[in-house]
Amino acid sequence: MTEATNVQVDKLKGDEPGRQEQQRLRLDFLNALHVAFKGARFFPPQNESVIRKMEQLLDLIKKLFGSDGACNLEHVHGFLMLNGSRLRTDVVGLVPYNFMMDAMAKLKTGTVSLDATITFDELRSFFYVFAKLDPKDGSQDPFQLFEDDIKRQGLVSVRIAREDEQSLSTRNQDLRRQSVDIFFRSISVAKSILQNAHAGKAVNFRRAKRAVQTMVDIAVEDEFFLLALSTIKNYDEYTYNHSTNVAVLSISFGQHLGLSKQLLGSLGIAALLHDIGKTDIDKAVLNKAGKLTRDEWEIIKSHPMMGVKRLLQSAEMNEMVMRSIVVAFQHHRRMDLEGYPETDSGRELNFFSKIVAIADCYDALTTPRIYRSRSYSAAEAFGIMLDDIGTVFDPVLLNSFVLFLSLYPVGTMLRLDTGESALVFRVNHDVELLDRPMIKIVTDTEGKRIEPILASAAEKDTDGNYKRNVTAIDAPSKFFKNLDEYFSLL
Repeated sequence: MTEATNVQVDKLKGDEPGRQEQQRLRLDFLNALHVAFKGARFFPPQNESVIRKMEQLLDLIKKLFGSDGACNLEHVHGFLMLNGSRLRTDVVGLVPYNFMMDAMAKLKTGTVSLDATITFDELRSFFYVFAKLDPKDGSQDPFQLFEDDIKRQGLVSVRIAREDEQSLSTRNQDLRRQSVDIFFRSISVAKSILQNAHAGKAVNFRRAKRAVQTMVDIAVEDEFFLLALSTIKNYDEYTYNHSTNVAVLSISFGQHLGLSKQLLGSLGIAALLHDIGKTDIDKAVLNKAGKLTRDEWEIIKSHPMMGVKRLLQSAEMNEMVMRSIVVAFQHHRRMDLEGYPETDSGRELNFFSKIVAIADCYDALTTPRIYRSRSYSAAEAFGIMLDDIGTVFDPVLLNSFVLFLSLYPVGTMLRLDTGESALVFRVNHDVELLDRPMIKIVTDTEGKRIEPILASAAEKDTDGNYKRNVTAIDAPSKFFKNLDEYFSLL
């Protein structure tokens, strides 16, 4: 990160003693897993390098037991969990993250649990079992082979479990219902707050906080469902839909960056209320189809200051409210300190303001507007935004945002060169595979609807060529009767 961005992130995370140390321990553990696995695959057990790597891993395992009381690695569709919470990784950690996820997926293994009593010899033996298994012909159950080899080695301190598809399906259905409910409830909350502000009433921060906190809870468990809802674009309710989408994008991205639930709550409220100043602007100006006059543009540019005035009318003035005021004021200020409102201050932009500015622009570009003939795809929007990197947007945050959403965000409908159509199920955070997500194929090569098939757009044939390539993006409405059917596949 840039030095300034680093300082802001550290300051925010500094509110949580030991959080950074815990995150470092988890990343070190992930990297040590990968290194131990590779060592066991290519070298004999007596190799000095292997012994050293196993000793380092064992030391990290003991530290995990000291901090978490457990060492349980879970593979759930599209991500890894360590001791019940999502493993967060930086760009450097993407290789070990994806490697370990793929290794567990190949062996149909949902969980690997290590006991605190595990010895060096047991750990080394386990990794030689783990690394040597490479099922290819599909004639045998890979999980059963894995489990049988562990038993043959007498590794009582190691337990593995098959991923429980039924349990996972039930969990996903519950989470999906909760996500859809809170998304539309948040639009209702945004509408109520903004309409009340237009009527001169104070912002109901308690109501906003309840809605945002539920979003945060969902995002912490699995941001994919909540994030997919931001693909809903409703022009008739644009102001309220946009406010909610910016909150969803900001919370999900902030969670990806490793912010705490408390900070995510403050970020989400600031994002939900970032455009509150527009309630004082004539709708004829806001929704004008043609080019704005100079006077009309000056009116539009006044909304950040109007938002500050609205938020200053709050009955209470706490840190959460102050952060919302700063974001309302700064979300159209640029990294080069141009933009609006114009000020003489050379002060660095607030970290939350930088995030909301990115989410605000992205959602605006990917949403149909009356003054634009069409909306942009994610890839097109990123192209436009990247042209302004370093001048309008924080370069590190924007690059991270692109990696986070990828070129085809969750919920995007793709047309493939095979004639099939597919829904993006999970994105690929590997910088070289941003256009190669996990997909659910919903039509065959002739365009007929089929039972969804989970596949990877990164899968290659025996000649090393990709089996499927994206040729176009389609509207989900072409394939799904309603939102329930659409979101049931996510």
